[in-house]
Amino acid sequence: NAMTRTTQGDGIGNNNGYSTVGLLLGTPLDRSISSGFFFMDLRGHIENNGNIAYNLGGGWRMIDWGASDKGVYGIHAGFDGRRYECQAARTCKEITFNWFNLGLERLGDRFDVRGNAYFNAGKKRREYGLTAVGFEGNDLLVARNYAEAFWGFDGEVGGRFALGSDGGFKAYAALGGYHFDSYHGKYATGGRARLEIEPVSFVSLGVNGSIDSRFD
Repeated sequence: NAMTRTTQGDGIGNNNGYSTVGLLLGTPLDRSISSGFFFMDLRGHIENNGNIAYNLGGGWRMIDWGASDKGVYGIHAGFDGRRYECQAARTCKEITFNWFNLGLERLGDRFDVRGNAYFNAGKKRREYGLTAVGFEGNDLLVARNYAEAFWGFDGEVGGRFALGSDGGFKAYAALGGYHFDSYHGKYATGGRARLEIEPVSFVSLGVNGSIDSRFD
């Protein structure tokens, strides 16, 4: 399956919108599958400011045909990357931050549960330039700027339901939380929510929001 998506507005650790293309490779679900199957999930992102990011992942899923909502249980892992460029008028080289990720999931016709953990790989921090922050007497005070990769975990619970007087619109709502930390004392703990509506097959529209101690 192929997908394309655009996400606009501020997000967790992202002050720019971005667009995504993805490819999900695996075995189509039918009752001939009884022992599970492997899959690959490949995604590329381009931010509105031109920065590039990617997710290269895969995993294993097993379906419980006896469950009332045909629950799918899975585990997955991957390697993520995001290119960071210095802010305007800064002098430094660009850097790509990387992470390993590991996740568990339970998917179904009625509800889903997901949990993920993210671990830094490679460089964790890039310092660049100085910024004037004020005066002390006749002395100019400056602070060093830096970009930093966070590590942490997140989770989400979501459910499907119908909208409209005749139930003609498929909808999905989810609530979740997250905690991201760094090796230099900066962290973000918060919650998020999202709502998606599928007005026609293969097309969905959604809104999402988050609130935390750092990015809001």
